[in-house]
Amino acid sequence: MSPPATEIAIFPLQAGATIEDPSSPAGSIWKSILDTVAALDGFQQAYWGRQIENPTMLQIAFNWDSVEAHQKFMADPSYGPFLKHFGSLLDGSGSVYHANFTPHPPKDVFSSTSSAVTEMATMYFPITFSSDDQSSYTESCSKFIKIVTGADGCTGAAAGWVIEELEHTSVEGKAKAFMLVIGWGRVEEHMAFRETQAFKENIHFMRNGVKSMEMHHVKYQLH
Repeated sequence: MSPPATEIAIFPLQAGATIEDPSSPAGSIWKSILDTVAALDGFQQAYWGRQIENPTMLQIAFNWDSVEAHQKFMADPSYGPFLKHFGSLLDGSGSVYHANFTPHPPKDVFSSTSSAVTEMATMYFPITFSSDDQSSYTESCSKFIKIVTGADGCTGAAAGWVIEELEHTSVEGKAKAFMLVIGWGRVEEHMAFRETQAFKENIHFMRNGVKSMEMHHVKYQLH
């Protein structure tokens, strides 16, 4: 069986969808969605929240025993009605993919009790980026992680390759992607770290071979 995986999904919410309030219509639907997923075989934890830079975007991080455990649910006849139910909260289509994070499960990074906000950084590479290239980049990333986890306000980090090939405007056709997720006490602490000499001297570890990089913050909570 494949290793444990984290489902990453990003969806635009309808205006006024107060999913944080379980007594509201939207909140009641969202709770039922989370309860359904939490009861599935192979499911571990559900973290969800809004992107801080764009609060209309819902982002989830669901930990699974394996990607096959999630795919089994997606292949089940109940998945269609589930999606329709979920879709009533949304204002358009979203994206869903999986990453093999180390460590797994990355609880400290997503948990609101340890990390008030989570930095979500995604690096995109050409589809020709080889297995050896990926191994070298993973090792390079580990050097940056040693630096960032010593920064003021950092509460932990996890990293790993995205299982699926993704589309990105910076790469012709499909792209390979790598994710680095970092817990912080506050967004301001992350921004302050970016101004330090330690960041400036070590960020090159994260940029080797990268065609494009995206970053935002999410305020996650555990279901």
